[in-house]
Amino acid sequence: TTAAANDEKSSSSKPRTGLGPLPERKPARPHVVVALSGGVDSAVAALLLRDSRSFSAVACVHASVWDGDDEERGFFSPTSSSSDPSPSCSATADAESAAAIARCLGLEMLKTEDAVSRYWLDVFEPFLEKYARGLTPNPDLGCNVSVKFGALLEAAEAAGGDVLATGHYARLRWRSRRGGGGGRRKELFSSAAAKALGWEFGEEGEGGEECNGDEHQNGFPQLLRAKDRARDQSYFLASVDGAALSRCAFPIGGLTKEKVREIARGKSSSTSTSTASSSSSSSSSSSSLLAPLLAASARRSSAGICFVGRRRSFGDFMSQYVEPLPGEFVDVEEAWRRVRSLEEKRSESSVVAGSVGNDENGGDGDGNENKTFSSSSPLPPLRPLAPCRDILALTHGQRARLGGHEKPLYVAAKDMANSRALVARGRHHRALYCREALLDPREESWVSGKAPRELIGEGKSSMRLEYKARYRQPPRPLTVERLRQRASSPASPAASPASSSAAANFEPSELFSPLLPRTPPQSATASTPAPLVARFDLPARAVTPGQAVVLYRGEVCLGCGGGVLVPGRSLLELGEGNEVEAEAVAAAEGEAAAGWE
Repeated sequence: TTAAANDEKSSSSKPRTGLGPLPERKPARPHVVVALSGGVDSAVAALLLRDSRSFSAVACVHASVWDGDDEERGFFSPTSSSSDPSPSCSATADAESAAAIARCLGLEMLKTEDAVSRYWLDVFEPFLEKYARGLTPNPDLGCNVSVKFGALLEAAEAAGGDVLATGHYARLRWRSRRGGGGGRRKELFSSAAAKALGWEFGEEGEGGEECNGDEHQNGFPQLLRAKDRARDQSYFLASVDGAALSRCAFPIGGLTKEKVREIARGKSSSTSTSTASSSSSSSSSSSSLLAPLLAASARRSSAGICFVGRRRSFGDFMSQYVEPLPGEFVDVEEAWRRVRSLEEKRSESSVVAGSVGNDENGGDGDGNENKTFSSSSPLPPLRPLAPCRDILALTHGQRARLGGHEKPLYVAAKDMANSRALVARGRHHRALYCREALLDPREESWVSGKAPRELIGEGKSSMRLEYKARYRQPPRPLTVERLRQRASSPASPAASPASSSAAANFEPSELFSPLLPRTPPQSATASTPAPLVARFDLPARAVTPGQAVVLYRGEVCLGCGGGVLVPGRSLLELGEGNEVEAEAVAAAEGEAAAGWE
């Protein structure tokens, strides 16, 4: 009867983003649940929590988000061209590794959480929809929201857990005043437990980051970058709300990757000692007990999209779900010359049309700016350089493997209306760089639950911050400001995307304009704010439609400003005098060396 009542209650309740309320009184020792992925990072997180002896119980949970049956049947076989002899991680191998690690540590392994359907509906289907439109989305942010800090949080609550710990490289900091939640945590958790969980405590302004006070009046922690900058995963956590993060912990956020591997291999003297003492009652040797940890430490770090892995061909994999879009490679400079020619003709036409009465905004009577292509305006006919097998599988900034050219070619834009990939000659061609981008307000999210006050007020709302548009990209300075809406005239009640952008002193790239949505939010609403415009201090290379722009203030990750709707005009489009600065080239080369390409 109790089970039936619980089932009925859970089925009628709304989805939860975190564990239940904190206990009224300090528990003797809290109960922590560790999300084991099967890799070394979450394994060491579990090991450290177990050996801290600060918890009444440490249990483990694993989430299955991808059906491994297809992999076992060889449906997703590695490409023959791969020179990497190590096997790619599969769903089945991950689950087996997680179970072995839990046994090795003597921890209870809760049943594997079946999140396949949830992942498919919340993450993979939206990913496919964007991919089919020519965008380059990253599903890892959505996976963290829906699965790792959604389904797994619910599983931890059902198991009686007080905290869910993961192996992410990130940190959480609590404030002790102004509703920061730190005081409450200190009341409920011992200092040893808080230290083992990786929680940090500080006051406003500590560490040099002045954040607006509104962020900390809701009891949520700050999300901080990891100590190991090369492994920092705050980018992927930027869309997780503070309510979920307030019941989580990142025990290895203050460690380097090398230190984590040392602990797993038993090379850290303190950890080796505690591990040996906790295993003294076992007749097995220390090396055999640590075998799963050693295996985890030898596994390659996950990279790229989780369901594709390292060794699969991305295009071949995606063609199983989205019909390939064959097309042509064309020269971006030729395309821009044709666009400018059309602009001149349209400008001449607008002068003639103006004599017979255009609307007051200088448009065509329907709210469309003559100088800017609308979302349905294709680029003019162009001479092809070579056929392209699948336009969808290309992304901005990617090298196009075409022979017979003096310089290597790189994808500068995609003309989806005509199935053409525009390519630029040289890695640092002006067509690959822009100074600003328009962000999608439907994907805007803030760790604190609301935007900083600098971006909320009436009139001009702007803020100086730093941004990352890719995981391994180091934060770069920028200014973000709200799109300023122009009141519609009676003759044009709904402005086009291009005219709305122009009204905000933002001009979208003519080369990317077919990617603009036909009906974007035209004004702020209770649920959707006006879009943000990101203005980069240095010209940014390969700002890619669909990718998330995550915003930082010093160490603090504030949240996601939204996915890129469209880049601003490239340096090529801006004309003479807009060359790629040496500092921008150096920044792009540094990012490439860090491995984000």
